[in-house]
Amino acid sequence: MAEIIKEKSIIIRTVPYSDSSLIITFFGENRGKYRGIFKGAKKRKGNSASTELFNVVETIYYYRENREMYVISDMTLIKHHYVIRENLEALKYASGAAELVFELIPENEEHPMLFRGLERYYNVLNEMNQNAGVLFLKFLRFFIKEAGYDLQTGNCHICGKKMPDGKAVSINYDSGIICNECKSETVSFFSFRPELYDLFLCLSRKDNITSVQNDDIKTLINFFEKYLKYHIESFKGIRSIKIF
Repeated sequence: MAEIIKEKSIIIRTVPYSDSSLIITFFGENRGKYRGIFKGAKKRKGNSASTELFNVVETIYYYRENREMYVISDMTLIKHHYVIRENLEALKYASGAAELVFELIPENEEHPMLFRGLERYYNVLNEMNQNAGVLFLKFLRFFIKEAGYDLQTGNCHICGKKMPDGKAVSINYDSGIICNECKSETVSFFSFRPELYDLFLCLSRKDNITSVQNDDIKTLINFFEKYLKYHIESFKGIRSIKIF
């Protein structure tokens, strides 16, 4: 017996299916990531905007256990992030966030905190009053935590000494931060100069980061990619941010 589900969701991928339909991957507030066929989506009046990437929508679909894909019977637009699609920098980083959820979050696994974080990320990015690269780094740091791969940063994992701001540190992808005095005692995968480590710490805070170099954004994205690749063998990097 099919159960009718109503779900607030974010569109993270669309694939054409026949001349008029779409296969859409959603990230739902209560159901997590799921896929559905929206039949006749291209012909339905007013649906051309509602099926665009990054939009927040309310879906109605028929749920059956052990199904890999559902039939979307109706979809209502809640929030249309049109500004993102008009700015290449914002579009690049919005696509990167959607790719992370699509590639690394299992289907039908509940992630309400991650859903709210992604929704807020797109809302703030759509306002275009903050650095798009910094916003993506903040989301990326949050995503890693919510996906279960959080990085210990408060104390050196060898001596236990609290790590103050303004110091150069190294990182072991398994155990976390290593102070300069202890780095010879274990394997170090990545080294932060003081300014870069301070920026890294700010990503987990509510600080409004106003001054940052593009090279530092690229370096931190590269670090997070290597960290995820180390923990997730199938992860090949965030491809969408490299094609813009």
